[in-house]
Amino acid sequence: MKHVFCSPVKARGLATVEMAIVTPILLLLGLGVIELSHVILAKNISTALAREGANLASRSFADSDQEIMDALALSAEPLDLSQNGVIYISVVVGDDDTYPYISEQHRWLDYGFSPSSRMWGSCPSWDGNGACELPSTKPRMTNFPMTLEPGETVHIVEVMYDYSYLTRYVFDHNLEIYTRVLM
Repeated sequence: MKHVFCSPVKARGLATVEMAIVTPILLLLGLGVIELSHVILAKNISTALAREGANLASRSFADSDQEIMDALALSAEPLDLSQNGVIYISVVVGDDDTYPYISEQHRWLDYGFSPSSRMWGSCPSWDGNGACELPSTKPRMTNFPMTLEPGETVHIVEVMYDYSYLTRYVFDHNLEIYTRVLM
């Protein structure tokens, strides 16, 4: 019976080749895990912001919507909403009609990302305080996900963030992170 052994020189060469093949794969996997963890962190932060914003908007009578959105943006670290984000606060009121209507909508003044609201993106113009100048006829929410009693009010906070990948030189587009909370 013959035993085949590699010489120490050949074994070192084989280990070098294996390392050259495995290292890029491990680096790609590690970068993917880091990127995924950053996306999950950004989504969790935007969800927490939307929840807290809806809580404050539905219970606060002293603070304006702009003050609420400013406070939310300040607590958004490490996300920079003034460069890559926008916040909307909308008030929807139930009516005798089948569909509720928008009574107010506010957009954060210091936004750095400008997609329209996904709940109601048809605001004709915005005043200097970030309030939507609503049309004379009440805009109806035909796609509203719940039924409201007449006079019942729901505050909707939408947080949108334009997430830029760490590998932005590889991908030519960003990921839009969207969170909406109704309260």
